[in-house]
Amino acid sequence: DEPVVLAWGHSVTGSDADHVADALRAVSRDLGENPRSRSEPDIVLAWSSLIVFVEVKLDSANDMQPGHTSFPKYVDQDRDLYAAPDAVATAGFYELTRNWTIAARVAAILGRAMLLINLGLAALGHDANVFSSLLVQGDRRRFAHRTWDEVLEDAAPVAPWLAAYVRCVGLPVARDG
Repeated sequence: DEPVVLAWGHSVTGSDADHVADALRAVSRDLGENPRSRSEPDIVLAWSSLIVFVEVKLDSANDMQPGHTSFPKYVDQDRDLYAAPDAVATAGFYELTRNWTIAARVAAILGRAMLLINLGLAALGHDANVFSSLLVQGDRRRFAHRTWDEVLEDAAPVAPWLAAYVRCVGLPVARDG
């Protein structure tokens, strides 16, 4: 099946896109997110039994804000999502923490398994391992780090326009389409 696609919370494609976007808005509202500046998640892909949130980093590091004052709103009421809830704010993975909580809540509303992907350069692997150690994961809730190399290899052959774009921004292309 073709997935529902949302970009920064807005419906892009898919017959169920508005339903998924409504669930995301409801969760964001419940968490007290500013409705005029919702920035998470970057990308959502949803199928009938799975929802995937993707935190996209082109060539930057993960957002690190140890002790940010908003950590409690993402952790305190959802402590069961975290293996070490009291260590989350100290670790400082602000965007990943927001995405993990939001994704888990949206998945629960929709009755789907969820996966949060930290997409970026291989250098994010260390961060991903540290963040992963803070999480409670299982069959219905997973976190993964994927590199651009892996995604482009899996997508090969890529469309010519995409191959040209990723070369332009300096990402590797496994194979041209």
